[in-house]
Amino acid sequence: MLKLLLPLLIYPNLSAGQNLIIDVRVSLLPSFQCLVVQVSQNAIQEYVSSMSTHFLNTFQKSKLPPMEASRFICGVVLEETEITKFKFSNFSSELAGPFKDYYLNITDLSITISGKYIRNFLFFKFHDSFSVNLKFKRASLGALVPSFANGLPFLHGVINCDFTGLIIENPITDGWFVTALIYDAVEENIKENVCHKMVESLDKKIRNDIHELQVDFPIFFNSSEMSYRMFKKAPYISPSKQIRYFLEGEIELPISEPAVFLPNEVVEDSIQRHVAYHIHEKLLAEMLDGICEKGLFDSNFTSLPTMKPVSYLCLGTSVIIQGLSNTITIIIHITSLETYTDDQEKTQLRSFMVTPLHNSEHELFIRLKSQIANRWLDNTFTEQLFNHLSKVLSDNFRLPLPFIHNSSISDVIFLANADYFTILSNFDFHQDDTQFRL
Repeated sequence: MLKLLLPLLIYPNLSAGQNLIIDVRVSLLPSFQCLVVQVSQNAIQEYVSSMSTHFLNTFQKSKLPPMEASRFICGVVLEETEITKFKFSNFSSELAGPFKDYYLNITDLSITISGKYIRNFLFFKFHDSFSVNLKFKRASLGALVPSFANGLPFLHGVINCDFTGLIIENPITDGWFVTALIYDAVEENIKENVCHKMVESLDKKIRNDIHELQVDFPIFFNSSEMSYRMFKKAPYISPSKQIRYFLEGEIELPISEPAVFLPNEVVEDSIQRHVAYHIHEKLLAEMLDGICEKGLFDSNFTSLPTMKPVSYLCLGTSVIIQGLSNTITIIIHITSLETYTDDQEKTQLRSFMVTPLHNSEHELFIRLKSQIANRWLDNTFTEQLFNHLSKVLSDNFRLPLPFIHNSSISDVIFLANADYFTILSNFDFHQDDTQFRL
């Protein structure tokens, strides 16, 4: 078994990954872990399977480093070695090992390498070409343990390569003695060289796919930006073999370490999707606070029937999510300062019910459904306020969720829970199967 380190995965190139650093910059002070992304086992298997085309393209016509072997006073060096054929019967993921981790398995792997050799005999050197066919019953890469670095999703940096059932056919070249030397050179070096090439291909594939993730979003008329990044809590594989990632909105100078909420895992087969987004009520509250702080809720109304003006100033917001049966009930509270013509001021708490919706651009938005009646409030401008708040939310409340370029979503389901709700969706890809899949 060969073990290789992945330094590129542990220390990613920051200049190439800035668009994946995730901060919330809307003058908010979030102190709670608000978004959890859960990737299903089916999606993981599809993604690993989608790597097959990339591996074929990477290995075909790729170069291998020099290989050497010697016997007594003779030796051989294989140079300009190229993989001229790379074929396999199956390319898939498998749960294996003592901890049932994910492994990438390639079965019935057939490789042909060709190049030039230099045969050394005392002071003499002979040059010629060679070709060798190799067969592996199985090649395995793993364990593929989820990790992250600098806010980016990656793999743990130690990858094991395991090969079984290696058959090296007799090299095609001139001379029986050099044939044996070429055989030895291939046998002693090919596993390590192929392992390096596989890990390099895996690294390149994941790195390219990460750049397909959309995680930076302008909000509030492009005056602010929301970016998601991975939380300090490492991703982990759940007992049902789904990968759970924790995303946060981080302020520039965090006051306290964000807490973590642990949503229930979605394991029911009938509703399984590629991705599950678990959205806590505090994330919605942060968005509403941003709208409030920018003065978008503020306005002037007319009290009926006196026709006296009323100044409405938002002071703060809060959100409560109630999961009752299969119905998502979201209540938003808006605390306001209401000023009248006689300079009388009232601090009021008004409550509204909203409905969460989801569009094809992978954005979450809410629609004002109704105002919760309260006879102790000034209801002389209720309809005007309701219409104003409805328009503000319609124009400004867009919570983008991380998604993948060149894809669309389908089969969306909302699930109700206490304090949070879950959006499940599949990804449909518009390009070939090499596209990154969560």
